[in-house]
Amino acid sequence: MVSDEKLEAILRRATRTEEDVIRDAPNILTSHNEKMFMLKDFSSELWKIFNKTDYRDDVRKHLDIKKAEDISLISERFSIFMARQVQYYLAKNIIPNSNLITSYSESGQREAPSYITFQDRNNKRVVSVDNTYLFTKKPFPHIVYLDVGNNSIMFQIYFNTKNKEDAEKYFGEIKESVAKAELFKGALLQVASSGSVQFLYDIKIPTLYLKRSVREEIELNFDFVIKNKERLQERKLPWRRGILLYGYPGTGKTQLCKQMAFRAVEQGITTIWVTSKSIHDTDDIAAIFTFARNCSPSFLIFEDIDLFAGARDEYEGVRNLLGEFLSQLDGVAENQGIFTTATTNRLFVLDKAISDRPVRFDAKIELDYNDFDSKKALVELFNTAKLSIDSTIIASQMTNITPAHVQELLIKSSLISLQSGKQLDTNDVLKIWNRMRPSTGGTEVT
Repeated sequence: MVSDEKLEAILRRATRTEEDVIRDAPNILTSHNEKMFMLKDFSSELWKIFNKTDYRDDVRKHLDIKKAEDISLISERFSIFMARQVQYYLAKNIIPNSNLITSYSESGQREAPSYITFQDRNNKRVVSVDNTYLFTKKPFPHIVYLDVGNNSIMFQIYFNTKNKEDAEKYFGEIKESVAKAELFKGALLQVASSGSVQFLYDIKIPTLYLKRSVREEIELNFDFVIKNKERLQERKLPWRRGILLYGYPGTGKTQLCKQMAFRAVEQGITTIWVTSKSIHDTDDIAAIFTFARNCSPSFLIFEDIDLFAGARDEYEGVRNLLGEFLSQLDGVAENQGIFTTATTNRLFVLDKAISDRPVRFDAKIELDYNDFDSKKALVELFNTAKLSIDSTIIASQMTNITPAHVQELLIKSSLISLQSGKQLDTNDVLKIWNRMRPSTGGTEVT
């Protein structure tokens, strides 16, 4: 039997310092009927709590409670990635129909609600709540309570037991609606280091010059696949693909991912950008893939995968992360409609289960040093100061370089020109290049 003290902490959230009790609450309660449960054995304890708190009048009146057995509760814990989706659902469907929105003090007195604001996918303002009670009569009298924690969000509905069947149906509809992730579908998202999901607005599509071989690989393994779902399925081919981009720093891996992200969003595919800062433990990896499945079709981008998917002889934390990552790629759950791209500067440190295993990453594409045509185009692209230079000559003199090298050469040349008041020519720029060129091929530029 759960003690009165723990139940009070769970239901009233009065003692905010008891984070461990709040965190363990779902495990304490859901053991009676998995994740969805009805309070039966606990009705007398609930009655005692309501009886000794000052907000009992609001609850009794709204739910028409006459005896202890009248009080019931359904609860569900969602991933923190779905917090905004749950709050978005409240804003659109429950808050407008609520006749009382309030918080309560430790003594049970009404307090101002805890309102929050955030932007939706169209950058429009949404007003919702957390840690607040919503009293509503549609489709039956019930009370919604939302508790947003660090790693999850708890959604609770209190109601009169006589409405049990309606409550179960209603709660199922809410879960189904939340799982559709309509707030995020088709958007460009980033997983923040805090574990929350953020919309990416006003991101410019980068100009990128790639070798023909790289372009052809991307067009085959990405663009063709995302645009031809029906054709692939007719031939019983999987509608999923994994691409591993590798090469020296500065060769354009991140910029290529940005281009791919925009093309995915154009096809209505939810794009989720993940960096190593977003991953702290195995639960984060599992939650990211679960979120991607909720938002499918989706495109996952893992930047600098070597920082959490190194070889198995790394320390235990890395091994655990690697194991979970491999399990998710293999499809512990259904991965149809999940496209994955990862980048690395250090292919050699990746575990062979990632670098050499198809299905996880079907195509390995190297972004190498630029060829002559792309170097010439890059010189012209980055010459924003309109220096009097011959891009053909400069491109022919630059060997074993990346777009980052070309950009820095033109920036530095432009600064020297502005400082000196002199219009630099091709020979001047080549002299600058001879002073700054890498001493050996493959010098890392970050």
